[in-house]
Amino acid sequence: MSKAAKIVQSIVAFFFVIVSFNLMKGNMDQDFDDFGYPDGFSKLTGVFELLGAIGLIVGLWKRVFGYLANLLILGTMIVASLSHIFLAKDSILRCIPSFGISLINFWLLFENDEK
Repeated sequence: MSKAAKIVQSIVAFFFVIVSFNLMKGNMDQDFDDFGYPDGFSKLTGVFELLGAIGLIVGLWKRVFGYLANLLILGTMIVASLSHIFLAKDSILRCIPSFGISLINFWLLFENDEK
């Protein structure tokens, strides 16, 4: 894994620690209500994102954890993008953050897969 990838992975991990706590505290429940997801789904998403963040941190030393964590976050961000577009009928602008993070995690996935 390149030095740049390690830096980016660290930044993404830090970002998801913050976002996951906001989700688990219920600060983003309105978005999940707009999607039509059941109560508690935002907290479950927060747990997944926290696990992903921890995996990204551990993945700096053990690549398999980074690979799996990037898969988890990539899947979560793809679902977020699709939820904005198809469930909440939001503008494309609202899915740019989740789509952008998806692209970053897709790149990191290959960085963690290098031999």
